Amino acid sequence: MCDQILCPKGATYEFYKLKCIQGDCSACGISTLQVCPFEVDINNVTTISWHQFEKVLMGRSIDGKD
Repeated sequence: MCDQILCPKGATYEFYKLKCIQGDCSACGISTLQVCPFEVDINNVTTISWHQFEKVLMGRSIDGKD
C-alpha cells in the first residue's frame, strides 16, 4: 500500500522520504489511492446478516471455576 500512496523511494534509497511519511508532500498521499468502484457506488449496497455468541455463566465447578 505504501507503494501506491507514497512517492517512489528510488533504486538507491531504502526508506521513503520523511515528508511523504508525515503527509507533507503535495505529490502523494491517501488521496492517490484507487478505490474499488463498488465501495463508492451507493446503488450497489449489500446487506450482511451476522450473529454473535456471548459468554454466559452457566454455573461453577466444584473447584470454583466458571
